[in-house]
Amino acid sequence: MIRQSMCAVLALSATLSVTNAALAQMVVTPEVALRFLDANKDGVVTLNDYLNVQMPKMTAGDLDQNGELTYKEFKETLEGRARTNAEQSFRAFNRDGRERTMNQRDFLNYHAYVFTNVLDGDKDGFLAADELGKVMSRDR
Repeated sequence: MIRQSMCAVLALSATLSVTNAALAQMVVTPEVALRFLDANKDGVVTLNDYLNVQMPKMTAGDLDQNGELTYKEFKETLEGRARTNAEQSFRAFNRDGRERTMNQRDFLNYHAYVFTNVLDGDKDGFLAADELGKVMSRDR
């Protein structure tokens, strides 16, 4: 029951980018985070699993519900170091000539880049606890 409650809290925070003092003080291990990211519960976290977890962030972040994110909306979907680099990322992945918004394809391309170039350290196409642990310790 506690495990299910913790997963529900993690799901809510990841989906809505919720931040509060109590949640920030929770210790989330890389193993717990990987279980959350494993969307289809097959024991491995693939790019598809990771993108499935990111998609609700776009929906929640799209405050005017127009299917696109402004820079401000995009930045609010990010956490840690990613938030610091939000402006550069927004410009780099906004590829359809829209200067002020990012569509779903841009948003998922950004997160695919993060998965393959930041999270998946050994480039095998899967996230492991040690890879996620390195990233989590850098963001603290």
